[in-house]
Amino acid sequence: MKTRKLNRETIVNTAKCRMDEHGIFCVESPEFEMLLGAAETEGRAWEIFFELLDELLIEYKKGNLAGYQNTAARMLGRKGGAAKTKAKIAASRANGLRGGRPRKAV
Repeated sequence: MKTRKLNRETIVNTAKCRMDEHGIFCVESPEFEMLLGAAETEGRAWEIFFELLDELLIEYKKGNLAGYQNTAARMLGRKGGAAKTKAKIAASRANGLRGGRPRKAV
């Protein structure tokens, strides 16, 4: 499985601004879910988004963001081990042909 790296351009290009039910502008990107810029004006929400994005990308590159070290796991999201990928299906079939999961030696 090919993993993606987070980069500023991708995050900015996918970012959207919306107004929530309380009249607050929120800027967020599906590429980096932990990032949210919120303010009373749209312009200020984007400013906050960019400021936080720059700080978070620095920490990401250092490896300091919990849950973001393994980008493949991040792409699966909450599904985690329950996700059905082509590789998992093939491995499961191969396991079945060999007689199932290996047992612990006692």
